[in-house]
Amino acid sequence: MIRKIFFIGILGLVFANSYAQQEIVAKDNLVKDETPVLVNKRGNALLPQPGSIGFGIGADPFFGYFGNFFNGTEKNSLAIDETSFHLRYHIDRSKALRLKVGLGLNKSADKVFVQDDYAALHDTLSNKTVVDKQILKNNQFSLELNIEFRRGKTRLQGIWGGGPMIGYNKLAEKYEYGNQYSIINNQPTSYNFDGYNNILGYGRVTSRDLGSLWSFGINLFVGAEYYFAPQMCIGTQAKLNFLYSTLSQKEREIEIWNDGSPKTVKEIISPGDYDLNAITSHTNFDFYFIFHF
Repeated sequence: MIRKIFFIGILGLVFANSYAQQEIVAKDNLVKDETPVLVNKRGNALLPQPGSIGFGIGADPFFGYFGNFFNGTEKNSLAIDETSFHLRYHIDRSKALRLKVGLGLNKSADKVFVQDDYAALHDTLSNKTVVDKQILKNNQFSLELNIEFRRGKTRLQGIWGGGPMIGYNKLAEKYEYGNQYSIINNQPTSYNFDGYNNILGYGRVTSRDLGSLWSFGINLFVGAEYYFAPQMCIGTQAKLNFLYSTLSQKEREIEIWNDGSPKTVKEIISPGDYDLNAITSHTNFDFYFIFHF
């Protein structure tokens, strides 16, 4: 919802900007070009000039934080560990080279109480508990190298372009159980986490490797940037990616009771897969801040 509000806000700025008084003058000391340079009242160029270098960061974590803040979400935090970083070099006023690095390092843990089997064995009325724990990891990385074209005579600039990209995604699960296998307890009480099927008829999952996903392809983008201050902008863009993806085999380790002792066995869940369908694509929207110097 906050993204939609922000997008509508940008459109409002377009109309407001058309009525605002702006001084457009040719500045020889900035760049020699037939197109006049857009400056503010102090004479500072608002838009990046040939040779300008821009550095930016994805705005989604900030929108998510303030959105959760206003709707009263508990344990709200700034998820800066899942964002993107932008580097840009302006060839001239209408073209730029862009490098984008996407990074996502997600780790979450879920703990639940279960009956303490050892205490219950010695006292059937015991209410002692132990903890079962689930750890989920989702690490992502992407790299994009794009050529960007832009058009506009005001603070609001339209942008479009594209280029090659590479992506990586790794999913993994780990489980720790409070009750251990033993001769007197070869069916320990264990919690089956919702939707993860970690408790099986013949044992329990201790880890699950869901494979490494590599993606290669090209991306196209179109969007807009608004320069709210000299050399500073906030932007949004829609992207379309065409990808070839390959997924490594999936494995899991299972703890079982066998021949009077606990054992860990490894099973292959899936041999891996790949996708070479050029029509298969996905779209997403990015928001970001860029500062030039």
